[in-house]
Amino acid sequence: MKEHLRQILAASAEQKHLVSKYKNISQFCALLIMAVAVSFFYFSSLMYGRLSGVDFDAPLRSQEYWQVDIFVMFCFLLIGIIFGWFLVLRLVGLILVKFRLLASFEYEDFRRYGRFPSRCLKRS
Repeated sequence: MKEHLRQILAASAEQKHLVSKYKNISQFCALLIMAVAVSFFYFSSLMYGRLSGVDFDAPLRSQEYWQVDIFVMFCFLLIGIIFGWFLVLRLVGLILVKFRLLASFEYEDFRRYGRFPSRCLKRS
């Protein structure tokens, strides 16, 4: 009986390790999506400015243009955080359900709260 309990606890610890590994991967992917969104917007705005004849190196480039650039980059950073984070959490949740590390009815809690409650881990 004690050996059976040890096996259950070992399997549970292994599942928790896998879940934390997937969570770290999801956080990295969210940051990557966020960085890509910001850099895409910034470089596309630079290219649009160059194609439309705006000289970004001109001395007439005043402080207010830089403030607008920073504000717009902040907005896209925020959008990247929100959409990237929820997209990655949803994908990681689906992966966990697929590999049977998370019960499908408990996936809704995971998706809604963005965390892994201990009751969500299946016991073997």
